[in-house]
Amino acid sequence: MPSNRFMNLSNNKKEKIHRAIINEMKKHSYDHINISNIVRDADISRGSFYQYFNNKDDFYFYILDFIGSKKQRYMDIEYLQNHLIGFIKKLEHIVHASIEFSKANQDYVSIGIQLYASTHPTIKTFVSDSIHDMQKLLELWLSQDKTYQHISNKTSLCHYLASTMTYHTQYALTQKALEEVKTDLLILIKLLEGGITYV
Repeated sequence: MPSNRFMNLSNNKKEKIHRAIINEMKKHSYDHINISNIVRDADISRGSFYQYFNNKDDFYFYILDFIGSKKQRYMDIEYLQNHLIGFIKKLEHIVHASIEFSKANQDYVSIGIQLYASTHPTIKTFVSDSIHDMQKLLELWLSQDKTYQHISNKTSLCHYLASTMTYHTQYALTQKALEEVKTDLLILIKLLEGGITYV
């Protein structure tokens, strides 16, 4: 995470550094990010940069957190936290919200492409952890929906769904096929709604 020194910078200076990092992240995977490009584009010294961020992980995951926070604004959190809203409706909501977010934020889409392209262990762990977090959220939603209490292996189902949604997202970003993937995911959700009796 950024240092207090970074957080206390003027908004204009923070935005310039922020933009320089995003420009580098959207062009290169984690493995090939060059801090020299960032400090050049931000018009700051390398020494100043390291007063703001300790290392690559510091600024990389700061930006990913920022993107995640922005993506959440496309989602109706109150709707998703409502126990009376069914599991299927919540799945549909996050698919629609995710696609709309991607359409409106091409820079972040480019960063997503670079994220999934990386074979670095740190990034592979991040993606794996993200799938696990999604799985746990889906399990919570599924446990709150009385319609699906007969499903015995909720963990396996939710792991499958979380993995499928993640890798469909990867395909959508790399192939620029947002609407195609949106359709595929909604079909999958409809199949779930109409068809899974025992898992």
